[in-house]
Amino acid sequence: MTYPKGPTERSDAHPATKSAPVAAKQPAAAQPLDPGSLLAPGLNTVAAVLVIIGSVIAAMAEPASEITTSVFGPSATLLSLDARAFWIWWPIVVGLLAFIVWVWLPANHASERMASLYWPGLVAGVAHLAWIIVARQGLVIPAAIILVFEITALCLLVWRLAKHRSSGPGENLATDIGWGLVLGFVSVQALVLVAVVVEAFDLAEDRLYLIIAMIACGVLLAGALGMAGRLFRQFAVGAAVVWGFTWLGLERIVGEPRNYLLGGMALVCAGLVLLAFIASGMRKRKNIFGLGRSWD
Repeated sequence: MTYPKGPTERSDAHPATKSAPVAAKQPAAAQPLDPGSLLAPGLNTVAAVLVIIGSVIAAMAEPASEITTSVFGPSATLLSLDARAFWIWWPIVVGLLAFIVWVWLPANHASERMASLYWPGLVAGVAHLAWIIVARQGLVIPAAIILVFEITALCLLVWRLAKHRSSGPGENLATDIGWGLVLGFVSVQALVLVAVVVEAFDLAEDRLYLIIAMIACGVLLAGALGMAGRLFRQFAVGAAVVWGFTWLGLERIVGEPRNYLLGGMALVCAGLVLLAFIASGMRKRKNIFGLGRSWD
């Protein structure tokens, strides 16, 4: 009689087919902190702190020379601003403090966008503090030269902020506002400082020539920064320019010395910049020259 064969175990089964206990997963070792990754946050912090110190000095300290009073507060000159125009130094300080916090967040240590800022930021920071100290002493020509370096460095910094796409609105608020406000307002300050140089050295025999020169300078400034706004959507720059021109125009219309022509042109410049930046936000652009990528 034959019996049905039951299941049998093979003694020669391959070892790989035998079940083996699963090894417990080991926790991943913590990655050591790379000191090199702290270079960009450190240098960006130094740059921002220099601008903050200069802005606080400009907002609080009285100038040591009367010749540059209009650069730091109201005075009886054609290009003096209303006292309320200088409140903008405090939003600049707050904006740059937010920037410092942002660059030290661990997720941003290796950010290419932040790493591209510290060299122009350092030049802008040193120049910002230097021209304010020099201008307070009444050295208007050296102050004007240093201010040109600051504006150039700030333009490069803002361009790099635009070139490297941000992670979202939160990053734009933390990084773009402080630097953009600085660029916009020191551009208006440059216009005021040019007027101080012209008046200090009697470069214009007639006040009408000074007015014409300032109008031409203001139109060029409005056009240049307005075009920058159309290309890069750096709205903080436009806001600061509009702020400065508006208070300049109002001071010439309702303050002393009164000049309706210059006041009206300052308000027109403010309107042109405002319209340019509004158009920047409404218009879609593709393949903008210099940015190296398409923007929607």
